[in-house]
Amino acid sequence: MVRREHRSVMIQEVVDNLLTNTSGLYIDATYGAGGHSTALLGCLGPKGRVIAFDCDQSIRFARTSDPRAAAGHANFRSLEWNLSCAEIYGADGIVADLGASATQLHDAQRGLSYLHPGPIDMRVDPTRSAPLSGRIMRTGLGTLHSSLRCHGFSGRTKAAASSILQIVRKARYTTTLDVATATCCLHTQGMHMAADAFRALRSMANSEPQCLRSLVRQAPAVLKPGGRLLILTFDSYGERMVRASIEHASSLVLMRTVAPTQREVASNPGARSSLLHVLRSTGNPRAVAPQYTRP
Repeated sequence: MVRREHRSVMIQEVVDNLLTNTSGLYIDATYGAGGHSTALLGCLGPKGRVIAFDCDQSIRFARTSDPRAAAGHANFRSLEWNLSCAEIYGADGIVADLGASATQLHDAQRGLSYLHPGPIDMRVDPTRSAPLSGRIMRTGLGTLHSSLRCHGFSGRTKAAASSILQIVRKARYTTTLDVATATCCLHTQGMHMAADAFRALRSMANSEPQCLRSLVRQAPAVLKPGGRLLILTFDSYGERMVRASIEHASSLVLMRTVAPTQREVASNPGARSSLLHVLRSTGNPRAVAPQYTRP
């Protein structure tokens, strides 16, 4: 199998919208291939710092010899907790990329995609919770139906839930390709239906809406007043998650939404549906006791 290397999206746009102080502190909440962290370090002065996190335990962080950089494995839902443990406060900016990387999607053993047959696991961090297949086995039709809807599946949700339950429970070993085939049969646009179902299943397996809400809730306490939170999304579901998460975030204001250039889309297909949401903190809500999310 050919190894697919991931290319970070909208690197220049992230730097342009995040970097407000060359001596500041910046958090890369989803390190991935390291494109955003590397670009930020390249623009910072000697007093600037970048702290990177990623919940994917297979990620290997680069540039660890740079005294301005630090990194560790953690989910951004625990961002405030991890920073407070290290006595780090007052970040100038945070960037979070909500997309799955090409490297992850093309790793069959992760089961994140139907591109290659693999186990129905779908966890980005396999050290937490259980594989999705086990959770589905213990789930009733009504619960799975509701979960698919909550995680953005817009097709024939009940029929899809029934097909997924049936095929997972019937076969001794069910692959991602089996689930994709079952969902393809539900609509004339079969591949679109399969892609939609897999995105919803990945979101379920990794508690994506809950993690994003936690990040948005913690961001004003992590950021300096005027600090920025940048969130990269890759589909309409991601956009809806961002809107829902910031709806009740009184200390965050959406400044702008930035689309990739046509040149980047032509050279990097992964950028095609991406959007960069730029939010600004209006003040640090330390008057309220912080609610840490422990890892």
